[in-house]
Amino acid sequence: MADSLEVFRASESSVALCPTASAQNKRNSAIAPQPSTGLSASFRTTVTSAISTVTENVSRMQDTARTLSSIAHEADQQAHTVSSASEATATTMRTMAGASDQLDVSIREINGQAVQAAWRGSARDGTHSLEPISWLGNCQPESTASVTWSN
Repeated sequence: MADSLEVFRASESSVALCPTASAQNKRNSAIAPQPSTGLSASFRTTVTSAISTVTENVSRMQDTARTLSSIAHEADQQAHTVSSASEATATTMRTMAGASDQLDVSIREINGQAVQAAWRGSARDGTHSLEPISWLGNCQPESTASVTWSN
């Protein structure tokens, strides 16, 4: 045992005397395969692979999110366009309905004036019958309407 102690002391003193040899020994021991190095390399490979897979999936999800955001933005713009077109159509329809009502009133007024003119004409000759008026063209009634007016 005393001999072992002497060898240990001699080794310690040689390390103290030669620091570069000590550094070289440390490097060699770091490079030398350790029994647990195989497990840590396998673990490192597994973790690296998992991180790589997660990174790829995150990248795909970001691309998908950008695409969906773009689609939603385009759909929103189209909805606004449709809404504007619908409002314009509704305004046009209200204008057309108003114009149609005015046209109806005008036609009724013209018809009343035509009936009065025809009645006055027939009153002069004493027939009091409403004959088709030739200047109405295609708007003439299909039959002659006789109306008796009382004065």
